[in-house]
Amino acid sequence: IDCYRMVFVDGFFEPSISSIDGLPEGLTLKPLTQALAEDGDVLEAYMGNAPKGESEALISLNTTFMNDGAVVIVDKGIAIDKPILLVSLSSAEHPAQHHTRHLVVLHEGAAATILEVFDSHGSERTFSNRVIETFVEDQANLKFYQTQLTSRFTLHMDAARVSLGRGAQYESFDLSIGAAVARSEIVLAFNGEDANANIGGVFKSEDKQHNDTTTCIKHHVPHCSCTETFRGVLGDKSRGVFQGRIEVDPDAQKTDARMSIRSLLLSDQAEMDAKPELEIYADDVKCAHGATIGNLDNEALFYLRTRGLSEKAARQLLIAAFLNETVETVSDERVAAAFRSYLGTSTSEESLAGE
Repeated sequence: IDCYRMVFVDGFFEPSISSIDGLPEGLTLKPLTQALAEDGDVLEAYMGNAPKGESEALISLNTTFMNDGAVVIVDKGIAIDKPILLVSLSSAEHPAQHHTRHLVVLHEGAAATILEVFDSHGSERTFSNRVIETFVEDQANLKFYQTQLTSRFTLHMDAARVSLGRGAQYESFDLSIGAAVARSEIVLAFNGEDANANIGGVFKSEDKQHNDTTTCIKHHVPHCSCTETFRGVLGDKSRGVFQGRIEVDPDAQKTDARMSIRSLLLSDQAEMDAKPELEIYADDVKCAHGATIGNLDNEALFYLRTRGLSEKAARQLLIAAFLNETVETVSDERVAAAFRSYLGTSTSEESLAGE
């Protein structure tokens, strides 16, 4: 996908493999270290002012030790012509910790798509702790897609703090298949009426991987809607955790909020813990949550076997269908196709016939 690209290696901006020349008018895209020196007053108005979660320990750690990061600012009424790609790479040449801090601001009526990729190489242990503060102002539209592909020697943490203004549109999707331990946390606050958020994610884990997703959606004002859809596939001795909470304030009437987490266990030793919560103080709302955990349907497997598929191909097809149903919520088809490729769910008739 053709993108404006910023690459961070071991927590620091690497201009030699980045591409931020020829930026369109109305887009500011620069390293945090440079922005702090040149735009200190602008950053002061936003950094540290995003919605807060219950526990801010890792945020504070990031604030104390932040290496570098990206500052993305889109001016009023500007729609960016192509996605912005933020890449965080770990060289893994020696044990290390990286604390990357991003700031994203879309002013009134702006529109942008941001892609973020985490990757690492080698066999040295790495602690990655990324924080992103996002402000989507009135009538602005942001699509944010994240892919975590780090090595099994990585302890990966990423936290997103999102503020939505009046009529703002926010779509995010988190794909996670790497790291020994991965935790993704989203705290999103509706601060303006008639805003909408569509939040989703998929993870696949095996061996002894641990994957944790935590969300907290805060409805402070009326007439806002949010949909959360997450799915996980767990094999071997891996473990997944989902904690999701929707908070509706007394004044947030006409709220429409829905949360769903579905998990598929491929092993008797895999474990999934799900804890969806609703905390509602308004009386004119539509709110729902659901969680299911199960294994592959033996009747569906048998049906596919009777149609000539091998057991391996049948299992592959069922897993692909389970995950792709959520990937299809991604509105950018180019990104959805990339996610299916990473997940190995781009199943074709030819590949199944060859099993």
